[in-house]
Amino acid sequence: MKRDLFPRKGLLGAAAILLMAVPLALAQQGGGGGPGPGPGGGQGGPPGGGEQPGSHAQYIAFDEGSGEYILTLDGAEVARVPEYDVEVSLSTKLCGVCHEDAVAQLKSSVHFSVQGGNARILFPGGGAHGALDRACGLPGTTALINYNSNVNLGECGKCHVGRFIPPMGDAFTSMFMQMGMPQELAATNATNLVDGGLDCLICHADHYLAVREDIDWTLGGTLEVAGYGAPGDESPTPEGYGKLSRDNTDYDHDGLPDKLIDVTGDGVPDMELMQDLDGDGVPETPWPTVAQDRSVEAVLSVGKTDEHACLRCHEHARTGYKRGTLFRVGYDAHANVCFPDPRLSADNPNCPEHNTCTACHVTLDGDYDNDGLDDVHKFVRGHLVGGDLAAADYPPPPPGVAPDPEDPTHLTCVQCHNPDQLPQREANGVHAQTHLDKIACETCHITRSGGITYSVYGHGGHVSFGRNTEGQDTKLITLDHMVAEEDNPQDIDADFEAFRLNPVLMWFNGSTSFLAQSLAIRGAENAKITPFKPMANGMVMDGRFFKGEYLTNEADFPYNAYSMYRFFATAEDCTNLQLPGMEPFVCSDDGKYGNAEVFSALGLLGDVYVNDEDGNPTIRIVQGQTPEEVRTTILWNLMDMDRPDVQTMAMMQVFPNLMNFSKTAYGYEHYLVSSALAGSDADQDGNGVIDEFAPYLFKMFDEEPMFPNGPPGGAVNAGLMEFTGFNQPMFLPSTYNWYPFFDDVSNVATMKLPDGKFMKLFLSMGLNMELQGQGVPEDQIRQIIGQLVGNYPAFSNGVTLGGHGIVPNPQQNALGSGGRFGGAQGGGCAQCHVEGGVLDTQVPVTKEQYVETPLGMAALPVYKWKYYNIHKLIHLGLSTDNEDIVAGTADIDIAGDEDYVRESDQEMVLNWFEPSMCEDDEDADADNPVVCFLPADSEAALEGTGLDDDDLTWEAEECEDEEEGEEDCEVPEWMPVLEPVTSPAPNYAVLGYQKDEVIWDADDPRINPGPPQGGDEVPVIEEAEWDVEGERGKARRGELEVEGSAAPRDRVAILNGVTGDQLFSVRADRDDGEFEAERRLHVKRVPCTVKAQVGDLVSEVVAVENAPANCVGTP
Repeated sequence: MKRDLFPRKGLLGAAAILLMAVPLALAQQGGGGGPGPGPGGGQGGPPGGGEQPGSHAQYIAFDEGSGEYILTLDGAEVARVPEYDVEVSLSTKLCGVCHEDAVAQLKSSVHFSVQGGNARILFPGGGAHGALDRACGLPGTTALINYNSNVNLGECGKCHVGRFIPPMGDAFTSMFMQMGMPQELAATNATNLVDGGLDCLICHADHYLAVREDIDWTLGGTLEVAGYGAPGDESPTPEGYGKLSRDNTDYDHDGLPDKLIDVTGDGVPDMELMQDLDGDGVPETPWPTVAQDRSVEAVLSVGKTDEHACLRCHEHARTGYKRGTLFRVGYDAHANVCFPDPRLSADNPNCPEHNTCTACHVTLDGDYDNDGLDDVHKFVRGHLVGGDLAAADYPPPPPGVAPDPEDPTHLTCVQCHNPDQLPQREANGVHAQTHLDKIACETCHITRSGGITYSVYGHGGHVSFGRNTEGQDTKLITLDHMVAEEDNPQDIDADFEAFRLNPVLMWFNGSTSFLAQSLAIRGAENAKITPFKPMANGMVMDGRFFKGEYLTNEADFPYNAYSMYRFFATAEDCTNLQLPGMEPFVCSDDGKYGNAEVFSALGLLGDVYVNDEDGNPTIRIVQGQTPEEVRTTILWNLMDMDRPDVQTMAMMQVFPNLMNFSKTAYGYEHYLVSSALAGSDADQDGNGVIDEFAPYLFKMFDEEPMFPNGPPGGAVNAGLMEFTGFNQPMFLPSTYNWYPFFDDVSNVATMKLPDGKFMKLFLSMGLNMELQGQGVPEDQIRQIIGQLVGNYPAFSNGVTLGGHGIVPNPQQNALGSGGRFGGAQGGGCAQCHVEGGVLDTQVPVTKEQYVETPLGMAALPVYKWKYYNIHKLIHLGLSTDNEDIVAGTADIDIAGDEDYVRESDQEMVLNWFEPSMCEDDEDADADNPVVCFLPADSEAALEGTGLDDDDLTWEAEECEDEEEGEEDCEVPEWMPVLEPVTSPAPNYAVLGYQKDEVIWDADDPRINPGPPQGGDEVPVIEEAEWDVEGERGKARRGELEVEGSAAPRDRVAILNGVTGDQLFSVRADRDDGEFEAERRLHVKRVPCTVKAQVGDLVSEVVAVENAPANCVGTP
């Protein structure tokens, strides 16, 4: 069969397409398409029509007899397109017939490129990063090799709009050229593959299934469905995936890969796209592609997007892996608002626009980025977004520069909500100018987040946790939390409430590290107090870093041989290579060519430019390094305050390498098991969910070689092997290794990061220079730095809550509701400014100890080993319902519970600058931290745990190697994780405040000045509606209906929400304070919005539903 599929020895000898299980890539491939009007009326294609707004029903039909789609315009047939052509290339064969620029527009957007330049993100070496998810673009992280992993597991392609990761355009071109194709033909084939994979329908189809019903999945072969999926599953699935099956380049769904590559140039594909997984030079496996819904039903439902389409991919925020806020009615004030007419609800049939997402995240008419294309596939978002979303369609201003509210590419609250019209604007009011100057709107209006705050991948398994009220990440995330019953509000409510948490408040001006840590402190330019979702990761790091072995770079400067810097600096002498001499395959000036050249080709290093008004890329927005500059970076560049790209690259020399492991090889996450393990001890029933008490471990390292005479196996080494997939397209030798393989499980160290130390270092250095320049005495400088930086929190706090999760009914639910007169019983100022209030929320801060370093004495982090019983934790997560957690009948907080977690008595100071291994256990001192690294299986590290080295998951190999007939060996269950030692600090200290500055007694006049004139309860308007008398548009009068509540017996004035004119008054009920009034008004007096006032107390403004278009006081 191989000979039949690949008859051309010359083609396939060079084309081990590819030596990896996952597509890897070169630089981003540009888009096709061109300007000019098409048969659909130009840029926008057919206008909306049919049965619903935006429907294409009058423009497209399907002829079942011929198996063709028929496109019509103005009653005339424009084209007939075979059904199979649409399966192969929907965007070019069907959509592009009318929407001529759509392919190029989509490919120039961040929804496809998943990468963008952002000067506000501190990245080593500069470059454009993102992959939408904070550090995915950082060399060595997951997006590069896990775009496709396994049909049961999380893989980028399950949501993203392309079959192939964007850089595969140039990668395919390079590989096809090395197969002997002319450059033009190679580029054409590559473009056809990438463009054909664009998934227009996941956004534009009303009907879109995660698993199609029109495919016979029982054929097997190329066709796969997740074990927990089934034909007909809606998108998104309960697990949060947009797509849940694979076709693996089999677009006619016959179980065999299709011919997709035109080798001869006659326009007819005559070769399959395959992979070589075993390295023998003969591709034998279809290229992995996630199946898209291109069924006839999906195609015929094409039209405008709505929020349901957006949530096919963005629904995963529910689990808390990112924001943990819900865009649902009851959770977000905007979720059921009709835009641009807020007087209506979103589900009102009179609402002219049904996508509540694009009401704020608009697309702009025109070419704002000067790329020659209208920006109709680009979306506006706020420039004040943290490191979790590094890429955007429109780059933000430089660090420290406040975004312009008038900038059409910027999104902020005040573009809709005029601050001058807010209630309680007086000096002591909740909207006082002092608050608005220092506090972001989101701080008071997004009061809650939830879900995952710590996700751990170790040698044994994957577990996730939420944060408890003491600031510990110890609440085990359950399977129930990861699976949503969208039609069951009680299930969603329980999922959120079980892991609900207070956001961490940080100073923020838009700048973060690549690990999503804010780079602002109190007093920073344009910084405001902003809410963040805390997040830590149990990352797989290279424990060999602590051996203290060194190499030298091209500057003859020593660097740690197992640092992150090595993954940038590894290179080959150009005399050993055969480079073609064209960009980007060019030897650098230092005579080297290697990892950094690949990262530069991927856009992950170097300067980043955007277009000027003439469309030329002349405006530099990110300053970065060339590959030769990377290889001459030295540790002392940490002091280069004016070159953050160089500074951060220097930091890579004193940080252990982050290992990008292969999810395919690991086979497990979030209780889901690889399809390859169906029927095994891990998943005997093959449903894709791990079995309870399964005697199975998921390995980061495996002594068994990956292939005969190959390196040891396991997920970490498999990840390194997959990086060699870059070798062929980048003209590197097949034997070129990016980084040394592991040969011992004890060197694969899972660490909870970041510990906050390097952010303290950066911030302290900058603050020290600033204060010295002001002539501040040294003792005062130390005191100021200690207050402003000393309590910088552990872990990431750069996942900004943005504009999602805005609490409904802010007069009741926002922080400060009740204003200054909310009293000491949980309302008003007391919500923040008393002990136990929001500013007193406990935030973990890493313990430190001063040690000598090459930079002098420095406070460095203290760590200790923790050991997690992976099997008991999995059982607890499988068997617990979130409803029981909320009811108090189940407990998933494992803090201090030795059945689930044990921790060492021995603490370690990790000297990042001069790492060393403890020579023997005699170095240990349980009463004091040791300034060296202890392996997890050492006696000293195990001190106080009640465990010995045989209990660790590291020892699984010995159990598996026992001879048949020997005494049964129990699979070891305790997974070691190295975690920083933390202690809780109040959030006000994290913000740099002394306690007496912001925390007051409950009877302090600033908290409780006594009842105001007119009562002691802020009035609330719950509903306002205009009911016209007679035919709308002709009637002169109608009734304004208002319902709400206030203090019992209060006289409540109902005012126009904008003009302040009093419309009428009503008396609140003597018992419960509720009020309801219906007053006849002339149509010329009908307000657009209303508010209620009792003495000094004023409610929030509420839109009047069904108000006429010419209402008084447009917001």
